[in-house]
Amino acid sequence: MKRLLALVLSLVMALSLAACQQSGDPNEGKDGPGSSGDSAVTGDTIRIGVSIARTGTAAEVGQNCYNSFMIALDEINAAGGINGKQVELVIEDSQNDATQAVEIAKKFIEDKSILCTVTGDSSTCNIACANYYEEAKMCLMAGCASNAALTPMGDYIFSVAGRSTDEIPFCIEGVLSGYFDVKKLAIIYANDDWGVGLNDSAQELCADAGIEIVGAETFNVGETDFSSVLSKLRSTEPDSILVIAQYAEAGLIINQIRRMGWDTIISNTGAVVNDDFLKLVGEDAEGLVGYVGMAFVEAYPASMEFYNTYVERYNGRTPTVHSTCYEALKLIAQVANDLGDDLSRQSMRDALAQVKDFEGLTGPITIEEDGNITRLFHVVQVIDGKWTKIDG
Repeated sequence: MKRLLALVLSLVMALSLAACQQSGDPNEGKDGPGSSGDSAVTGDTIRIGVSIARTGTAAEVGQNCYNSFMIALDEINAAGGINGKQVELVIEDSQNDATQAVEIAKKFIEDKSILCTVTGDSSTCNIACANYYEEAKMCLMAGCASNAALTPMGDYIFSVAGRSTDEIPFCIEGVLSGYFDVKKLAIIYANDDWGVGLNDSAQELCADAGIEIVGAETFNVGETDFSSVLSKLRSTEPDSILVIAQYAEAGLIINQIRRMGWDTIISNTGAVVNDDFLKLVGEDAEGLVGYVGMAFVEAYPASMEFYNTYVERYNGRTPTVHSTCYEALKLIAQVANDLGDDLSRQSMRDALAQVKDFEGLTGPITIEEDGNITRLFHVVQVIDGKWTKIDG
């Protein structure tokens, strides 16, 4: 009896195995996690990957990016989403670390339910990920990475931040030379792709502007004591010091400059032009000079509407230049919606490359041939404790 039962079971197993081998995997050849090829959007929601720093040294920047993304998301979904489907953001914490950002990129690429990726990460993180997205033929839209080398890395790489090569000429020619007649300049800059890129551009432009760079020193992201570097730069007796740093380090540098009793013109990038930064730096911020590619002024009604929404929603917190993340997600949504039933990773790339006159917060946005955009910049200075536009 036992022998007969064993024979019957063996026959059943053999028949089952043969059936499996004949039919194969029912999902074989279809797009799914781990498969290759383009993917159409077929789920109940439109999923978009978001890589931002939620923790780590750039968490403050990441929070500004996150806030901007969430305002955009709510507006998109309130208006019906994309093609009648609600938008879901798949948010991952990059910690502003290139290695972590690459792992996130791989995860998003493998998950074929994700249409594209939008980031609030630094230029360093985006540059580290660009080749992965390009090879996978999946769009990477940088919300605030401005290194000019990023978007030329591939046809699937885009940015709405503008180029650092546009940014630093305005700083040198429009701010330091044009407004303050600086002749001798010292520079302290972050040792990452963004900081190095801005410093390199400054070095080239200062000679044409009649400005002598008397000293240039770098620092590693995450440092807190800049006293020796600042003392070295002070000894060169510059008219002004240009601080190329993000939120956390820039605040410490400015405080330490003033604690040294060094009374010089301090200029910095648009990365720190916001009211929360003034609270961080305190009275040492008075006279601070900057420039912005995102001006919240009456001349741009859309920017003021966003500004008021942001302040109300986040309990008095004010938006920053990283509000370009809002524009990035809104742009993705409009392009995807216009594609209708033809929505896929490939069609997104083709449509993004053709974007013209998208209504951004400070005017129309057109994606140029290299995947980037051109932004207008404005000169601002801290006067009586407030950022004040001083270029008309």
